[in-house]
Amino acid sequence: MGYTYNEKELVTKEDYILKLAEIKAYRELDGQDFDFGTGIIINDMSFGSEDAYYEMDLQSLEEAIEYWDENNEN
Repeated sequence: MGYTYNEKELVTKEDYILKLAEIKAYRELDGQDFDFGTGIIINDMSFGSEDAYYEMDLQSLEEAIEYWDENNEN
């Protein structure tokens, strides 16, 4: 499975917003070759294979942010 997060670590609306941005960045980089300064490491994984998992996480976080005020009035 692709990127996962622990919902218990998300306490504030800002936590959810930051996690959403993190997952979007992680998804954007998924499948790309990378270099840590020692030469290019070729990613031979199939690009986009984890896309459904990203979509589910993104949708869940977006809904939590959208309805944050309603669900956390007290």
